Amino acid sequence: MPRSDYKPVILVCPNCGKVFETTEYRIRYGKKYCSRECGYTREHHAPQRPLEDRFWEKVQKSNDCWLWASAINNKGYGDFHIGYGKHKLAHRVAYELTYGDLPPNTILRHTCDNPKCVRPDHLIPGTMTDNQHDMAIKGRSCHGSKSYFAKLNETTVLAIRSDPDIGILPQWRIAEKYGISRATISNILTRHTWTHI
Repeated sequence: MPRSDYKPVILVCPNCGKVFETTEYRIRYGKKYCSRECGYTREHHAPQRPLEDRFWEKVQKSNDCWLWASAINNKGYGDFHIGYGKHKLAHRVAYELTYGDLPPNTILRHTCDNPKCVRPDHLIPGTMTDNQHDMAIKGRSCHGSKSYFAKLNETTVLAIRSDPDIGILPQWRIAEKYGISRATISNILTRHTWTHI
C-alpha cells in the first residue's frame, strides 16, 4: 500500500504561477516549483534583469566596431551567458536582439573581420560556404603554406610541378625525394591541392 506522503498534491509554482501536481514527500524536501528552471531562478538568483539590458551594458560602442567587453571564447568571439547555464555567441545575440531570430544552420559573417565586434550592421547572415568564400576573397583562408599543418610552401610545390623526373620516375620516388607521401605528390600534380598556384 502506498505511503500517504506520496499522494498527489496540487500546487501553484511560487515563481511562475503555473498550477502543477506534486507529492507531500517532494514538498517536504523542497520541491515546490513546477520545474528545475523555476526553482533555480527563485532559490539561487534575484529576479534576472532583462537579457537586452544585461547584454548591451557589456558592449563598448564607437563610430566603427562595437566591441564585446566581457568573456571571449577560444576563437576570439564574445561569449554571453543567457541564463540557466546556457551560453551564446555575443554577435549572434546582438543580431537577434536587433533583427529577430536566425533560421537554423545560419551563421553570421563579420563584414569588419573583427570577431569581438557585435555591431548588428557589421553582421550578415549566410552559410558556411559563404563564409569560406569571404575568407578566400579577403586572403584569410588557411590554404597553402598559411595552413598550420602545411609541410610545403609555394616554392616547393612549383618545383615539384616542374621537376624533370615527373613522368619518368614513379610518384613514390618523387615523394621520397621531397619527403612527402605519394598521395600528396598525386594531389599536387592533379591540382586537387595547392590550386591557388
